[in-house]
Amino acid sequence: MELTESALAFISRDSYEKALLLLQKAHGVLDVVDITASKRDQMIAIEIFYNMAMCYQKLSQLEECALCLETCLDHLGSEFFSLKDKSIAMRLVKLKLETKIRM
Repeated sequence: MELTESALAFISRDSYEKALLLLQKAHGVLDVVDITASKRDQMIAIEIFYNMAMCYQKLSQLEECALCLETCLDHLGSEFFSLKDKSIAMRLVKLKLETKIRM
């Protein structure tokens, strides 16, 4: 989380290269963790990939941007985020996030 928060500070200052380096380090940390076991970790992964996509877009690296967005959608489409037996509020949160990513 600290790496992600630091990356967001760089993003707010338009330092996308530095933010991307921190996000890539955060992604490396997630490689060691089994994110399928924790909804919180999955949400962190989605946030990391979404922010990486934004940095790639700002740096005009559109292929990498698209790959990160596809990864976000893959995580959202996983069985872990299934809409079955979820509250209406949780369904709306997922749909809002998916819409944001697809835009």
